Order: sequence, then C-alpha cells, then structure tokens
Amino acid sequence: MQSKYLISSTVLSILFIYIYQQSHTSNSQSESYIKSQGSAPKSQRGVVRKLPRQYRRLINQSRTCINNGDILTEKFLITNKIILQVLSNADSMAFNFIISDLENRIKSVAEALENNQTNFESLQSMITHESLKFDLKKTKYLKTRDFQLLVYSMEMISSIFEGLIDDSKRDINVGQIAYESYSSSPLYVEHNFFVKSSIKLAMKTLSGRNEFFKLMCPDLEIPQIEFFFKHAVKNLKVVYTTADSIFTRKNLHHMP
Repeated sequence: MQSKYLISSTVLSILFIYIYQQSHTSNSQSESYIKSQGSAPKSQRGVVRKLPRQYRRLINQSRTCINNGDILTEKFLITNKIILQVLSNADSMAFNFIISDLENRIKSVAEALENNQTNFESLQSMITHESLKFDLKKTKYLKTRDFQLLVYSMEMISSIFEGLIDDSKRDINVGQIAYESYSSSPLYVEHNFFVKSSIKLAMKTLSGRNEFFKLMCPDLEIPQIEFFFKHAVKNLKVVYTTADSIFTRKNLHHMP
C-alpha cells in the first residue's frame, strides 16, 4: 500500500465501522420458487445434509423465510445471524463496516419481535403496525427501517457470493467483485461520497479468491463452497425480491 495509506488496519477498521453507522443513524413468483425447492432432487438434498450445520442452516432457513408473499421475521433474523457468522470467518477489514451494523439491527428487530410477537412477526405486519403510529417516510429509528437495511445488506452479500462462483469472473479479484456488488446494491444509494470511497478502499484489502474461500469457509472444500454459495444465493435473492416488492408496493424504499 502506498505511503499515504500507511494507517494500521485496526484504525481503518474502527473508522469504517464508525462511518457506516453514522450513515445509517438510526409474490407469487417467489412462492412458486420456494415450493419448487421443497421438491429438490434427492441427490441435492443429500449434499445439503452433508454440509456442516452452519451452512446447512443458512440454506434451509433462508428457504423458509417466505410465507404467502411476506417475510417471517424470526426466520429472516436467523438467516442474517448465520450470514454474520460466515462473514466473520473471513476476518477482513472490508466486512467490518457491515458486521457491526448487522449485529445492531438484528438485535433491534429481535427485541421488537420478543416484545410484540403479533405485530412484528413479519415484514408486512411490522409495516402495518408502525404506520399506525408514525409516518414511515419521515420518522427515523423505526424497526421497519432496520429490517430494510438488513434486506439491503443481504442483497449485497448474496451478490458477492454469486460473483465469487461466476465462471466469467474468475480473473477478477475478490475486492473488485465485492465493490461491484456493493455499488450495484441499494446500500450504495444510502451513502455519501466519503463513505463510498472508504468502503472502496477497505475492499481493496480482500485476499485472493482461494485464500478468501479458505478464510470464509475453512471447513469446506472448493466444490462444497461453490455448492453452498449457489444454493444460498438462490434463496437469499428470493427473500430480497419479496422484500423489494413489498417496499415498492408501499413506496417505502430508502426510508429515513
């Protein structure tokens, strides 16, 4: 790294976490897909069962998030917690900006669900409940907003996973794939120029593809990692598409 960037990784990590947190102060098609997954070939289900529990749970929990065009909060939170565990394995400064924020927003929504199971059991019930008390387009620090940012982060992460197993991107480094995924995700719109530049710099620190695979999924072989990413991405993208449809229908994208 050039001399102008001679700052310790620890200091950079703290800086990115702070920047990211400050910037966020606080479907019939989908259902048919989920049903089709329930009838997956036995050979595929057998491979899933052989995966270590963490990866198996992410595939299964993300598959069961959808219910009648809605997203079940408990399943959604479990899915995000597992994503958090997988990202933490990478031990990369590039993901520290999102890990801390994910933890806080998962905790926020989980507390709301624990205190009011009925009104926070799904995304649509959450929107209905909070809209009776607040103007969702003007009010900050709502649980619906926390849920939304978890959805936006999920889209970015699933795009990174997808890029890593895309044969057409074999010659593209992990940092570039990660930044392209970030810049094409809804999170990009949320950030100012300084945040975007800081995230771009952080993602340049990502390791090579094989090394990154070993860090993120140390107990899997490369073919297993590709299988895991492929099926996790399919499920996560269905969750995102369902949430995106709900936010679009309610005209609630990019809440304050």
